[in-house]
Amino acid sequence: MAGTGYERFDIPIARDGGIADLLDEAPHPGRRFDVVICESISRVARRAFEGLSVERELERADVPLFASNESITLSGSRAQRVLQRRINQSVAEYEVLNTIEQAWGGLCTHIREGWNIGKPPYGYKAKNFRHPNPMKAAKGHTKTRLEPDEVRGQIVTQIALWRHREHLGYGAIAERLNQDLVKYPPPEPPGGTRARGAWSKDQRLRNPAQPQIHRIPGIQPACVAVAERKGQ
Repeated sequence: MAGTGYERFDIPIARDGGIADLLDEAPHPGRRFDVVICESISRVARRAFEGLSVERELERADVPLFASNESITLSGSRAQRVLQRRINQSVAEYEVLNTIEQAWGGLCTHIREGWNIGKPPYGYKAKNFRHPNPMKAAKGHTKTRLEPDEVRGQIVTQIALWRHREHLGYGAIAERLNQDLVKYPPPEPPGGTRARGAWSKDQRLRNPAQPQIHRIPGIQPACVAVAERKGQ
């Protein structure tokens, strides 16, 4: 399929812009809509501040914002409608924060117990273990722990020695490694489709033994560092 984002999926409903386009058109006299309706207020924004900001901008343009799980009316008590809206926004923000906290806590526990996530970092290799969950084990699922790679582990040590003893820069180290790619095989990204076939002055060379970290957008990996210190 051609295109990126939503264009990659065969969705039979036409898409005519996003929130930014909606807010840009709302104050125009010739706008193509009179009201905005969503499935629930959490679909406008997961965080209450962002959702309230959108709601306020639409209010300034005299465009009501309705949610299908709330009362859709322009009469009656506005205070009651606002109360219900703020409760729904608070619950939506609680749910997203709770999900992030639980997921992050699970990842920290996963790491503290010594399990790896994703492709092993350069200098390590993955050792498979039977999955501790019997149901997943029955389906053939496994989990992995990191162990030193005999060949690439020595390369990581060599990089550290060049950096510490000879005070070489990252570019100079990359040049030395590229002189013998058989002796110093370069890293390969997951899938191998983006492999350059050579060393470069990138983040992997700056810290080639960095453990694999599963990132959640907007969350810093502080507890991973704590987990690593406890494991020392």
